[in-house]
Amino acid sequence: IGITATGSSVNIASTENAPNAIYLHTDGGVSESIKFHADQGTGAGSIELTSDAGGIDINAPAGVFNVQATNFSVSDAGLVTAASGFVGPMTSDEMVSANDLLIKSTNNSANAIIIEADSENDAETASVIKIFNDTGTSATDGAASIQLLSDVGGIGIKATGLANANAIVLDAVLGGIDINSTLAFDVTSSASVAFSSGTTTDIDATGILSINSTGAAINIGDDANAQAINVGIGAAARTITVGNLTGATAVNVNSGTGGATIRSTGVGNITIESDNTLWLDADGVLELNSSAGIISIGNDADANNINIGTGAAARTITIGNNTGVTAIALTSGTGKINLNGDVFTPASQDWDLLDNDPSALSFDTDQVGILEIVTSNGSEKVKMSGGLEVTGNVNFDATTASSSATTGALVVDGGV
Repeated sequence: IGITATGSSVNIASTENAPNAIYLHTDGGVSESIKFHADQGTGAGSIELTSDAGGIDINAPAGVFNVQATNFSVSDAGLVTAASGFVGPMTSDEMVSANDLLIKSTNNSANAIIIEADSENDAETASVIKIFNDTGTSATDGAASIQLLSDVGGIGIKATGLANANAIVLDAVLGGIDINSTLAFDVTSSASVAFSSGTTTDIDATGILSINSTGAAINIGDDANAQAINVGIGAAARTITVGNLTGATAVNVNSGTGGATIRSTGVGNITIESDNTLWLDADGVLELNSSAGIISIGNDADANNINIGTGAAARTITIGNNTGVTAIALTSGTGKINLNGDVFTPASQDWDLLDNDPSALSFDTDQVGILEIVTSNGSEKVKMSGGLEVTGNVNFDATTASSSATTGALVVDGGV
């Protein structure tokens, strides 16, 4: 049966509201076919299948599906080829292109493009989404082997369903990891934050670098590793401050057998100041020396006593030495100098009173035996170049020949 319209159209229409309202069917044998053929049409819709409100279903359950066009084809093997460079089998789950491959959405939506792995069975938990570059080696910004880029917005990496310390892992097996930020770089965790390095870890800032804790101690070098801890050792003039003066703030400096050293240059002072008591205590020798200046104790004009060796323990207190012109000067105001005990010289010594005062040496007391001079051999004597004035009795007890000489007057106001 041939239907031919010369110079006019052929329209087949149906108004029946039922499936198969228009039905073309052949059932004559294995060589039969149904063919739609536009012999001269050159437009994009030379043959057009249009469904205004529904879909278009093409089924070939027992045969092959083949599409041939100048810019797109689907072979009977299911291979899709496009003139733009895309080649890929429809029978696989791959998208392969010999040229750049663009996945793009113009939708103004928070979910404009979603790459999702969603198993039909919630018990299946081994699904993975992988972005993989097998050949790229560049690490240059803008041309990195894999690059996540947002021109005007941010980039968020979030794991919301895994309560695991390794919920998000950045792993550079053979190289490093650089994090560059123009503004603030924040690391926030409701649990602990750990930095671990097999070699050196550097934290450097061009502004202030602060390490603080609002809930616990700040520890530096608290592991039992025998490595030095250096603070402020860079060769730059700076002030290093430890501690503060607030409330019960305390600073403890502990050392083992290696000792503790405080050192300053020739023009820098070391100042230790306390608004309360300052203790210097040692189980061994305690030394206070200066190789280039005076050693002063109590040289500020503060009216407080100075005690040396006053602890209730038997000890020898030595002041001065007998080397060269070494001298000892004892000076007092109206409070005088009190010697509580015997004064003993282990060898022959000269005692010179260089005071142009009528009472250069005065013993003003009513105690018996306040001044006792003992000589053990005839060569020892007491010699005075000035006068000796005694108010009271003078007793001379000589068991051997002895002598006393004075070049001045001897005045005794009492018995001899």
